[in-house]
Amino acid sequence: MADNSIKEIIISDLKGSILLRKNNLSRIETLDLSDAIAGVYVVSIITEQNKIIIRRLIKE
Repeated sequence: MADNSIKEIIISDLKGSILLRKNNLSRIETLDLSDAIAGVYVVSIITEQNKIIIRRLIKE
């Protein structure tokens, strides 16, 4: 069975500026984006198998 654990999460704005980076996630964590301004962000999730999952996040 493949290990799909999350190795890293990166949240950046559409210009590419990194807002948040979390490494070595061993458990489910809450990511606090309360200080971020309203807008669209890109969430990049990198698994232990180096699979990259990219999603869009809209903060109102």
